[in-house]
This record gives sequence, C-alpha cells and structure tokens, in this order.
Amino acid sequence: MYSIGEEGPDQVDTASEGAILGCSSLVEPYTYSSTVRCITEIETLVLDVVALHNLMEDHCRIGYSLQNCVIRMLLDRITDLRLGA
Repeated sequence: MYSIGEEGPDQVDTASEGAILGCSSLVEPYTYSSTVRCITEIETLVLDVVALHNLMEDHCRIGYSLQNCVIRMLLDRITDLRLGA
C-alpha cells in the first residue's frame, strides 16, 4: 500500500505465495517504500540486510543470482500491473 497525498493508503498490488517483499531495502537509500497488509496467516523469512549485503559483496556469484531472482520477480510484477492481472 502506498499513501499518496492526504487520501490515505491505496492498494497497488497483490502479492501471492512465495513473493519477495521489501526489495527496496536492497538498494540505496535502503528504505522500505511500501507497506504490506496480510489477509491470511503467513510465514515470513526475515533477513539481516547488512549481512545480506556483505554476503553479496563477498560472494559475487551469490549476489548476482540473488539480484537476478529479485529483478525477474519485479519485472513480472510490473508486467502484471501493466496488464491489470
């Protein structure tokens, strides 16, 4: 959800099982840009972003693979939003 102006939060996307959330914390300025509201019980995996950054810098192949996965997921979301899926 994004808050735009004084109108309050607007739903802009729906995440499904296996979705990666909080991707904005992976790139500068390393801050979240949205809020997630769950309508069912979920399981989450919370990562230490500093440790993840260090891992990605120290092990470039791992970093490259993680970035490819996140970029693919984001591109799929953008396509879905454009198509109204």
